[in-house]
Amino acid sequence: MIRLEIVAGRTAGTAVVARRFPFMIGRRPSAGLSLTDSGVWEEHAEILLHQQTFSVRAGTGALLIVNGQPLSQGPIRNGDLLELGSARVRFWLEPARQKPLGWREAIVWILILAVLAAQLVAIYWLL
Repeated sequence: MIRLEIVAGRTAGTAVVARRFPFMIGRRPSAGLSLTDSGVWEEHAEILLHQQTFSVRAGTGALLIVNGQPLSQGPIRNGDLLELGSARVRFWLEPARQKPLGWREAIVWILILAVLAAQLVAIYWLL
């Protein structure tokens, strides 16, 4: 998952999480990230995921600037700044969430203690 943080524009300070790809950014209300800033096209850019690598592709005729460089299509990395018209969007990878495993660890320790107790009982009986 990725997080797109709007750093400049009408909705600056908000963030959107993208879970499905391709992810569309543009003026269209059905876009994953809908921006109404000046210079943003209906389908301005599309974020793609291919073999665990993210890339961005500009829409037909749209100007997309990534880290200050015009780009029609290419890879993007964590922290890259995308400029779409007057809007600026920061591309972030979401931190991986770890499942809580406390109960599993407790079960393992209980089993270890049970085996230890069984071994102590066996040693006591053998002596």
